[in-house]
Amino acid sequence: MGLRALVRSGWSRAPRALKQAGYLGAVALFALGFLSSRAAAQGCPGNITTNLTLTGNIAATAGGQNPCIVIGASGLTVNLAGYTIDVSALGDSGVAISNGTNSNTTIVGNGATIITDYTTSSAANTAAIESTGGTNLTITGVTLENEPGGSLCGKTRTDENWGNGISLDAVSGATISGNSATCFQNGISVANSSIARKAVGSISGNNLTYNNFDMVAAGQAGIYSSGLVLSNSSGWTVSGNTIEYNGSYDLNYTCTSNVPNLISCAFGLQIINNSTGNTIESNTVNSNYIGGIYTGPNTSKNVIEENTALNNLFDVWDDAPVHSNRWVKNTCSTIGGTLTTRACS
Repeated sequence: MGLRALVRSGWSRAPRALKQAGYLGAVALFALGFLSSRAAAQGCPGNITTNLTLTGNIAATAGGQNPCIVIGASGLTVNLAGYTIDVSALGDSGVAISNGTNSNTTIVGNGATIITDYTTSSAANTAAIESTGGTNLTITGVTLENEPGGSLCGKTRTDENWGNGISLDAVSGATISGNSATCFQNGISVANSSIARKAVGSISGNNLTYNNFDMVAAGQAGIYSSGLVLSNSSGWTVSGNTIEYNGSYDLNYTCTSNVPNLISCAFGLQIINNSTGNTIESNTVNSNYIGGIYTGPNTSKNVIEENTALNNLFDVWDDAPVHSNRWVKNTCSTIGGTLTTRACS
């Protein structure tokens, strides 16, 4: 008799009580594993001064710790380890991770999700992940969702979304890659951030969709919305990003009063407000509600090259003086501002 047959034979002859005990033990182990997988989410840890690796989901509570995670020193790594940070209970002011002015910070998602609930204008300057300074920052592999599945994340041009997925202000070096942001006012917002000499400023491989605001339905003018915006920033390389179904929806063209062209704030990818010396290359900027790629009147020395911008009302538009920015080898069709057909080839 083979070993497998012997074991089966022995088990079939075992006392009924023994078999029943084994069965109950197995059930207990299964239930323990099931309960473990359904364990309650942890609370927000607040300030950290050592490296952090999540061991479970985090759920903020109304009126609780905000920002949920505060990076309290330079040189730290936050590994989200594929878990979820839900700060929706904190409402419009909820911030999942705040880096402050620290440098050499690494935030690794490994497939993690951050959930926010920005529903009114008070969240306009709020972000799921924010940094207000520092250099050599890394943010990678995080999915950012504003009000997923709710009425404000209907993934239509009539959404009224607020807040930012990732916000960088006064940052002098960063690598932002492999993230996704949907249903914010802006997927990635970079402001007042010039890359220092020998530092890296890279935004690549991100998926930015349905970050938009319907000004017509809201009765509000001048609210820009985008998948990605560079404002008063220089030295960044923006490459290989997918930027689709973004931008302010404004068929009345009431966007802004301080820019010569009134549709400036409705583009999926925007380079505005004295931004210079940025490289915008090999991005896919399709099917945004009004426009694809826009450069503002005070921008210069930006290179916009080998991007694909199709199925936008205006694929590319430059409001800067002629030849202030360089547009070459882009796949597009509709143009505006100071551009000639040479911008699309």
